[in-house]
Amino acid sequence: MPALRLERIGNAVLGPLDLELAAGEAVALLGPSGAGKSTLLKIVAGLLPHRGRVIFEGRDLTGLPPHRRGIGYMSQDLHLFPHLSVAGNLALPLVFAGLDRQARARRVADTLALCAIAHRATRRPA
Repeated sequence: MPALRLERIGNAVLGPLDLELAAGEAVALLGPSGAGKSTLLKIVAGLLPHRGRVIFEGRDLTGLPPHRRGIGYMSQDLHLFPHLSVAGNLALPLVFAGLDRQARARRVADTLALCAIAHRATRRPA
């Protein structure tokens, strides 16, 4: 079973699209400005109205609001909190997701290591 299946996804910007991604599969969305890359990601996250179905891990998310989908979306625009450290900015959405302090610390440490920026964990975005 695919981890993510998009069936006839579309809206005024993005034409009908079918896509299946397996668990652990990495995909790059490439294209010029205005091609619909961000639009597709916003549709999956539930941030834009659309046609078609979004199915994630066997669950049809199509009618669910963004906060009930369990999918995060990070804009390409810089939206960091200047009063928080790099680690604090990474941890903030995990607080809203309800993770306890230890789980947040593990996830933040894993992400910092994955991005090879653990040495910058205490720095501020500025």
